[in-house]
Amino acid sequence: MEKNSWSQTISALKDTVITILIVVSACILGWGAIKSIFSDSTHFEPIQIPQSVIEKGYTPQIFTTRLIDELRIINKAATTTKSRTAISGKAPGEELSKIDSLPTPGGIDIKGLVAAFRDALGIEKKSIGGEITVIGDDKNGRYLVRLRESPSENLLVSGLFQGSIESVIEQIALSLVEKIDPVVAASYYRNHKNPKDTLRMVEAALTNASKADDTFALSQRAQLYVGQKKWSLAKMDLDDLLALDPNSPQGLGVMSYWHNEQDQYNEGLMFAEKQIAAMPTMWQAHFNKADALIGLKRNAEEAYEAGLKLNPSRPFAYLDSSKYFSEIQKNNRAYELLREGVAKFPNSAELHVAYAKVQIERGAKDIAAYHLQRAHEIKPEAQNLQLLSDLLPPNDPFFNSNKAPKK
Repeated sequence: MEKNSWSQTISALKDTVITILIVVSACILGWGAIKSIFSDSTHFEPIQIPQSVIEKGYTPQIFTTRLIDELRIINKAATTTKSRTAISGKAPGEELSKIDSLPTPGGIDIKGLVAAFRDALGIEKKSIGGEITVIGDDKNGRYLVRLRESPSENLLVSGLFQGSIESVIEQIALSLVEKIDPVVAASYYRNHKNPKDTLRMVEAALTNASKADDTFALSQRAQLYVGQKKWSLAKMDLDDLLALDPNSPQGLGVMSYWHNEQDQYNEGLMFAEKQIAAMPTMWQAHFNKADALIGLKRNAEEAYEAGLKLNPSRPFAYLDSSKYFSEIQKNNRAYELLREGVAKFPNSAELHVAYAKVQIERGAKDIAAYHLQRAHEIKPEAQNLQLLSDLLPPNDPFFNSNKAPKK
């Protein structure tokens, strides 16, 4: 009797647990559906691709997922999307961040249910889709690409692209970014030392319908001009920018940069302080302050540490701060920063080289050789191969690959 009672208790518990799980799952599913109904994110539909591309292992889902990956990479690489928020209007990268993954296939037709609710409520859902066709011989790698945004049927990409499938995906992604957010494209091109396309995208941002883009676009062009030492052109853009928004952290930051680059460090410090006040969470503001303090021969340790706590999004932050800490004889901190930088930015040749030099000083030649090889693979034209030649034995496989001169 006791045995039957225990079995009944266990069975009742199982039924209760199953019921709870069903209720919780329904709540989660329902909440997800509600969020999906009112979300303003943009979905990608699987892009139609030719059979010859499918035969290379790229299904429509894989191709589209890779395209979304590239959009996110470009958005991340454009520094204007990092730790920056528009005082009014949308921030650069906001529309790109709303691009969601592919619709979830299979299971309950939640997609159809959500679509029905949207139709009933008069809510339009944005999506991007389109097709790719081969032009000429498959071996030429020439593709006609057309991508549209629905329901507006706005043509986002229409053109010929040539190269490997991965290269074409990268080109399509950049074309999409140019159309969706020219400020992000301008920042991307500027960081990749492409002034011609930077200026083209700045003009696109300044002449589009979004006034919120103007301050960010002027900031990008001013930074480009400062890098080219075109001081008067940069100043005109900065004056226009700060007239639009006197508290723009971007404008204040570039103004600090403009002064620091001309050895006007008191003014550079003043604008850096204003930038910090406008947006204390912007790591670049603290690095601008550090630059000004160094120029004034004052201690910049606190400014660098404040910026480093904010998770810098560019390799130079770790290079510059490490160099400073080395100069003030805080070698352990300098070493830590290079190690952190290499881990965070594994594709920065400059960080690999700097870290390798420190490892040589520490006597760790095998570690140094590895990082010099990585640097050479990333940016072969910019590396000191003599350092690597001194570290590796003559019969090392690296020298048999024709990547470096034999001894």
